[in-house]
Order: sequence, then structure tokens, then C-alpha cells
Amino acid sequence: MSDTLRCCETLIRQGAADGSFDRDLARDSAAAEDFFAKLKRALVTGYFVEDVGTGKLATVAVPGYVFWADDRNSGMPPVGFGLFRSIDGD
Repeated sequence: MSDTLRCCETLIRQGAADGSFDRDLARDSAAAEDFFAKLKRALVTGYFVEDVGTGKLATVAVPGYVFWADDRNSGMPPVGFGLFRSIDGD
């Protein structure tokens, strides 16, 4: 796992333990494994694959950003990230 993915997972697990995210993401579980696999796919490919309620899978673009407070090459880890996806008005 890349440093960026590892950092994102650590931030999410810490936030989940503190109650900022679903608490199940703080522990090793099938749901957490599925979530982090989807997160990795979204960060690596820029797309999220989801079931749109019809039994068919849809690919949704999810631009993502990783924030480094200092120069990315300084050796300091990133301090946060964001993923953005469109929400249908339906």
C-alpha cells in the first residue's frame, strides 16, 4: 500500500474511533475491508464503482486530492484528503 493510501486509512480509522466516521471503520471487519478496497480503487483509478440499485454496476468519477501542509517531498506525511463525486438530483 502506498504511503498516501496508508495515511488516508489511518486518518479514517482514527476519525472513526473518535466518532467522526462510522465506528465500524475503526476496527478490522468485512465492512471496513470493503470500504478501504473501494477507497483504494477510487484513489488509484479516479473512479468509484457502485451498485445503483438496479443490480448493475455504475462507474462514477471521483476526483481526489491529498493535502500536504509542506512540500510534498519534505518527508512529512500528508495531513488530509478529499474525494468528490456528483450527486444526482433524482
